[in-house]
Amino acid sequence: MESVVHVGTVTGILRDKSGKVIQQQTIHNVVTNGGLTDLTTLLASAGAGNTWMTHIAIGTGNAEAFKTDTILATEIGTRVAGALTSSSNVLKRDATFGAGNGTGTINESGLFDAIGGGTLIARAPFASPFTKGAGDSLQIIWEIQFT
Repeated sequence: MESVVHVGTVTGILRDKSGKVIQQQTIHNVVTNGGLTDLTTLLASAGAGNTWMTHIAIGTGNAEAFKTDTILATEIGTRVAGALTSSSNVLKRDATFGAGNGTGTINESGLFDAIGGGTLIARAPFASPFTKGAGDSLQIIWEIQFT
């Protein structure tokens, strides 16, 4: 039996109010047990294609990511849906936290299946924090690759 390998990255891009890139980084994430369960359910049920990895969250917590995580360490702001695209064996969710949404020191991001509560699909602490001012925007791009 072949196994599914799930590899994911998270890219964060912090911009000032004029759109100039202040900081950018790409890191690996941990796909959680809940995310794997959701994926199994998605693949087994017809018509559920748009119910997985629907929202991105950000937080100030800096704890290590584990497969057993169910929430972000310290979520702030309002989750953002953004755009979902796919190509070959990669699913990508791209969302921007605009001015005033999630202002502060951003140390982590999570991929969820709901705007509130829901299942944490994957979680990633950033290697270095983003300091998001009130007028800044932070673009988060999650990519999950299946091989």
